[in-house]
Amino acid sequence: MRPRLGRHTPSSEDLLKEAIKNKMPLSKVEPKDLTYELVKRLTSVAIDHENVDALLFFAQIRPYAVRDVLGNNFKIIMQEGDKGNIKVANLFFQLRGVIDEKRRKLFRFIAARTIIRASFGLAGQKIGGNILKKTDYRSEVDFDLEETIERIIDLGTLKLRSTTQIVGIERIEREKNCVLIMDVSGSVSGDRNVMAAIATAIAAHNLRNDSYGVIVFSDDAVILKSITERKNPIQLIEEILDLAPTGFTNIENGLKAGLTELKQIRGATIKWAVLITDGNYNRGRDPTFIASRYPRLHVIHIPGQIRGERICKRLARVGKGKYAKLNLSKIPFTLRKLLRES
Repeated sequence: MRPRLGRHTPSSEDLLKEAIKNKMPLSKVEPKDLTYELVKRLTSVAIDHENVDALLFFAQIRPYAVRDVLGNNFKIIMQEGDKGNIKVANLFFQLRGVIDEKRRKLFRFIAARTIIRASFGLAGQKIGGNILKKTDYRSEVDFDLEETIERIIDLGTLKLRSTTQIVGIERIEREKNCVLIMDVSGSVSGDRNVMAAIATAIAAHNLRNDSYGVIVFSDDAVILKSITERKNPIQLIEEILDLAPTGFTNIENGLKAGLTELKQIRGATIKWAVLITDGNYNRGRDPTFIASRYPRLHVIHIPGQIRGERICKRLARVGKGKYAKLNLSKIPFTLRKLLRES
């Protein structure tokens, strides 16, 4: 009589490896079950199968294990970065505190380039509009058909006898001046820094021929780029990625710094600011009084507490701007919609 062959029961590690290979979510896995050595083995599987989501999940639990397996092999990071996978930037935040300076700088550059690529792909056309000015007709300008017909009738003829009868339209591009004011407080995972970096990349691309400033704040406000300054976008984004989040939020300081920047631009130009925050300030005064001094202040609300939502809506209202709610994946579309209407 032949012995019965028992079925192999897959271990929990086998199941996790299959989930990684098939790029299935790992959110239900208990962190306490993931030992250092197990995470090292699973990280190798994630690298082999180019699963950045799995790498990010393990880096949040056992960053040293992921670091030790990743070593100097940034191939998967560079490949995903070339695709504009924003998860690369989040992975940088999880590992930046446990890798050496040389690798940190390389990883930071890859993360910054990834954000640039992703943002350019989502940024769309250049924002803003043009001023239409009536002028003498020339071959390089457009013309106003209705005004031209009226002029011909006024001259008592229904025939176009010379180009002097044509009413030309010259399109003068408006000078645009914008300040981004971004809350980077209290984020362990770096999500807010990533949002700030994406917003900066979009502004840098769309306002490249205009003037824009970049301010980040937590307890204090830091001017990363003055509105009158020229700065490389990659350098700007790297500075944002290097910021260490803190637990305090002082919207008053952020708005004060933004208003000071806008006041540097004099004359009848278009000026506005965009504030990105959860609205839950725990330092400084109620920022409503300073918001009312803006020519236009749009507010993008990072969802959280009801109190923060009320404050953000109030700031947008008194700042004569728009209010919008967002999540990380929608910030390019939300930001562009607001700026297009400015």
